[in-house]
Amino acid sequence: MECVKHPGNQTALVCVTCNSTPVCLECLTDEQHKCHEFGKQSETESHTNKSEENVESELILGFMSDLEEARRLKTQQNQEHLKRQEFINIRRKDLMDTINKIADSIISHSQTQTRGNCDILQGAIDGISSTLEKVRRDKEENNYPKRVIDDKDPLQMEEELGIKECNERDRKPLPKLETFEFIYGEVNTSQLKLMFGVTKVEIEEVESLQGAQPSNNTTLSINQNSDSDTTLICQGGELVPEATFKLPNASAIKHMCFTCCGKTWIRCINAQAIILRDKSGDIEKTVTFDSIVAGMTVVSDNTLLICGEEDKDIKQVTLSSGEVTSLFLTGDLSPVDICASPSGDIYVTQMDKFDYNVTSDSKRVLVHYSAQGHEKDRQGDAMFVWPWKT
Repeated sequence: MECVKHPGNQTALVCVTCNSTPVCLECLTDEQHKCHEFGKQSETESHTNKSEENVESELILGFMSDLEEARRLKTQQNQEHLKRQEFINIRRKDLMDTINKIADSIISHSQTQTRGNCDILQGAIDGISSTLEKVRRDKEENNYPKRVIDDKDPLQMEEELGIKECNERDRKPLPKLETFEFIYGEVNTSQLKLMFGVTKVEIEEVESLQGAQPSNNTTLSINQNSDSDTTLICQGGELVPEATFKLPNASAIKHMCFTCCGKTWIRCINAQAIILRDKSGDIEKTVTFDSIVAGMTVVSDNTLLICGEEDKDIKQVTLSSGEVTSLFLTGDLSPVDICASPSGDIYVTQMDKFDYNVTSDSKRVLVHYSAQGHEKDRQGDAMFVWPWKT
């Protein structure tokens, strides 16, 4: 084979560095192939063929491994589905059996009670019918002409016919019946899904996508800035009053905060104290402050945080002892309201002045603090006129 670079010279070797390019003896000293690796033509071709074969073999093995893994995952998916299906069918049967037992028991109880009430009513019907027939028979036996009866006073006629005496003696009130308290309830689909093994997170995601109303009852409080307190229970979207009480001295409510035990912390306008009341309005505890306070939030069963509006700080109240301490200062701004997030972080609305005159220098902000009172973020200024509830 003739060398391409040096016509007339026969190739003797190949340059392995240059992808097995055939070279002649003169090419060995050429600058282009300086320090390159050379080999015999037959050896290089064999090495190249073996390398290609190795690459192809590795590629095939890789595809085969992927194929086996995909088949394994498919089998695993089918097995998991069959396992879930078996569990769901068993749970379905258990639930249906339980539902049938409960339904049959309620229907049987209702049927027994209804049968008893109907027997009582039938006895009353027979008694009334018998008495009524007697009254009619007595009336016919007296054989009064219709004209005479029409002309007589009804009371006088009853006395002459003996009807009044019969009424007083034999007419009885209807019997009292046994009552059956029955509430037309609704199916709690979320609870059913949990019983079938669906996680709470998955339920919440589905309900969020469907715009579903949460099935759990929600407690709300209304009538703030008034002199009464009403607790509402949200049952399936309907607000039902649970408890109402009126505060003494027509004190207007300014801030409220619920505790986990169903009681309420209340602060009235211009008051330097917060009062814990139960659903009947009875006072459980009173905590008094030396300065004006504002919004509050419960952060644990035993701890309450409250805005020190006048002292410009966040105060911590230990509920068991009523001890008040300053947790951290809010600088030159007065805190208005406060809330705690599930992570323990605190959000506080703050103002420099309590008015609606906002200028470029006004500071009306929402500040994000850590649980220890270290500021994390501050938003607002020109955004708020009077930052209030959080």
